[in-house]
Amino acid sequence: MLFSVIVPVYNLSGYIEETINAILVSRLKCQNRTEIILIDDGSTDRTYGCIAKYKELQDVRIFRQDHKGLGAARNFGIKEAKGDYILYVDGDDLIEESTLKILEDLIIKKKPDLLVFQWQSITESSAKIGLPMADDSVEGIWLACWNKCYKRTLINEKTFPEEVLFEDTGYALDAYLSTNNRVFIELPLYGHRHRSGGISRSKHDFSARLGCLAGFESVLRNHPDNQRVKVIVVSTLLKHVWRTLGSGQLLTKNDIKVVKNFLEKFRLNEYPILFQLSRKRDRMLFRMFSLYAKLNL
Repeated sequence: MLFSVIVPVYNLSGYIEETINAILVSRLKCQNRTEIILIDDGSTDRTYGCIAKYKELQDVRIFRQDHKGLGAARNFGIKEAKGDYILYVDGDDLIEESTLKILEDLIIKKKPDLLVFQWQSITESSAKIGLPMADDSVEGIWLACWNKCYKRTLINEKTFPEEVLFEDTGYALDAYLSTNNRVFIELPLYGHRHRSGGISRSKHDFSARLGCLAGFESVLRNHPDNQRVKVIVVSTLLKHVWRTLGSGQLLTKNDIKVVKNFLEKFRLNEYPILFQLSRKRDRMLFRMFSLYAKLNL
């Protein structure tokens, strides 16, 4: 079996059938078998009934677990997967009709460990908006697990942090840095839905946003001397700070302490990083956290 498509689902009854149907259409174009693994993460709406309709289809496997979050659902899926290559599709997103065929052709031709492709935003009504995102650089691959296709052997030892939000921020970055055998596809093969109830659009306090640190820890441990990675981590962390402040919330003293300790632990508070931050506002925040570290507040 070539592909395992892992789809975690939680309370997405209004979208999941469109997502599954898009994967089914895309796999029709492939010569090799593709399995679809659906993990209902303790939904409380009609979601499980929606996915149960597909249980008789070949190579569609359905599982149900208590609500544990996206990280746990994906980790469960990877343990069950039989494919040589893994894709993650969120339960309200879409892939193109050509997605799996394009990936299959490149895998047969080049046998890469990792394929990275562009993605495009879609509305709640599935209309495409904006320009395609992602490029062929460590800064531009996008810190999400879903615009990539992973060779199983590349991610055998990698897991998602569980019981936190923003759990996939470090996963794809770690995979990207773990191999030089990569292919970049300059086509938007994935549609990421922006909706009011989605994680990326919801209002979160900063302690919830600090879930991103769990994913970054493994990257920094595995690549401790990669300066570009350090800048990506700091920039992402500061982005979460700004989004918290922009929503009218304040950082608690404990929040600031957690950030300060994280920066110190991985030597992210060194001034060479400051000069590589592209935004003035980020440089200002970086100085603030560095000052807290020096004053030991």
